[in-house]
Amino acid sequence: MDRVNNELIPALQDPNTRQFYCNSHGSPWALGDSWGDVTIDCRDLMFKLGNFIEPSAKVDVVTNPYRFVFLDGCSTLATRSWAYAFGIFDSADDLEGNGVIGPQAFVGYFGDHTSWLSGPSNVLPADRNVCAAIAEAYCATLQNFYLNWMRGDSSVYNCIRSATTPGAPGCYAPLPTPRKRWLIKCVEADKGWIEFIPPGPVGNLPQGVTYVVNEYMPVGSKIYVLGHQGLTRGGLDHEDEEKSGYQYPW
Repeated sequence: MDRVNNELIPALQDPNTRQFYCNSHGSPWALGDSWGDVTIDCRDLMFKLGNFIEPSAKVDVVTNPYRFVFLDGCSTLATRSWAYAFGIFDSADDLEGNGVIGPQAFVGYFGDHTSWLSGPSNVLPADRNVCAAIAEAYCATLQNFYLNWMRGDSSVYNCIRSATTPGAPGCYAPLPTPRKRWLIKCVEADKGWIEFIPPGPVGNLPQGVTYVVNEYMPVGSKIYVLGHQGLTRGGLDHEDEEKSGYQYPW
């Protein structure tokens, strides 16, 4: 926790910090590592950033609002707590603070899901080489998400869509949203594809698939955007803003 308290939190408090990504275990009120050694409490972060938002009471004390945050962990958008901790409003909230920094977006998952970076678990195989290939594939997908975002003309909507479509350019291991077929493309082309299939006889491998996992099936969760899904690095894509897909429904 020393590095979190002495380095990460001060960096988050820096008024020049306006974007943040985190991959971790998650819940509506806490983020943590796999060993339970590091925890970031939502309420604690709310106080440290000085952001207090309660629309029902018309309270919006926003000291350090963020423009874009993606918490890549379970249930980080099951409620609005994390978005509000970062000073991010729903686009429909009628509060003064909404104009402090302009359009904002918070990306998170509604429920629990499989983490591609967690290593062997009750979902991922015990084979370390396969786990490493899955983790590398997900890192490549995240890199593509980042490059799309930093390019400046790609909206949050497009960044998510690209990262959830297997076979799309740069999508190796898709964001773990609900899907009928779990297919992962290895970064090293000669390793082919990894596919999760329901438990039972494997039979012949599907075309291009070099490794099949059929002991467990991954768990997916809906991914949502609270705020503006049309947000880009440089502005707002009004066309993507109106598309159906990722807007937080409550």
